[in-house]
Amino acid sequence: MNTTTLVLLIVSVVLATAAAVVSVFCYIRVTKLAEPHRRFLAALGQMEFPDDLTAYLELLGQVHRRVEDLRVRADAMDRTQLKAFSSYGLVHFDAFDHMGGLMSFSLALVDHRGSGYILTGLHGRDSFDAYCRRVTEGRTEVDIMPEEADALREALTGLDGR
Repeated sequence: MNTTTLVLLIVSVVLATAAAVVSVFCYIRVTKLAEPHRRFLAALGQMEFPDDLTAYLELLGQVHRRVEDLRVRADAMDRTQLKAFSSYGLVHFDAFDHMGGLMSFSLALVDHRGSGYILTGLHGRDSFDAYCRRVTEGRTEVDIMPEEADALREALTGLDGR
């Protein structure tokens, strides 16, 4: 074996050894980097750390789609809530002197802005009359009975207590 061949052989062995050392070092680094992901996915109970990153990206896409779906549903619920009655006030009373038992009532239903309706039922000996009055931001368009005013005040006070 001549000297050139011997030198090439030694250089090749040194380079192969260096490549093996670098490979082991890289493997250890990748394993350390992957460990937090492995623990995260194990906590989710979904899957092991994927060898193929496509599976991980698909899982991430599913999570993103689910979050977006929940956001859309939450926005729809917020819009619906704005239309719903948020508070009420109920007053029972005797509409007529000769009647007892507090059979008449005023029920105020208002939304978050204080707008809604006052429903009043007047119970008489031979009749029952019902009235509905519109409320806009805590005010009525017409004069209301004291019992209706009490029911409206109770409903508007309930808005302050939310």
